[in-house]
Amino acid sequence: ASVLELARPSARPSARTGTGRLAGPTFPARFPLLRLDHIFLSEGLRCLDCTALRTPLARLASDHLPLLAVLERK
Repeated sequence: ASVLELARPSARPSARTGTGRLAGPTFPARFPLLRLDHIFLSEGLRCLDCTALRTPLARLASDHLPLLAVLERK
């Protein structure tokens, strides 16, 4: 099933991993200070790891850094 199929109206934003670590700031990309971006998870998913990608290409591609998450079905 795709992530869109798993998402429900009760989806909630997750800025923390399963260990409670925050993903980090994502805006502005050149010198990130603010945590503006989120990944929404339904109740059936758990975030194992989440990080902001801080590559030179990511900084050029957008004014926000992308988030990369490792998810697990509960």
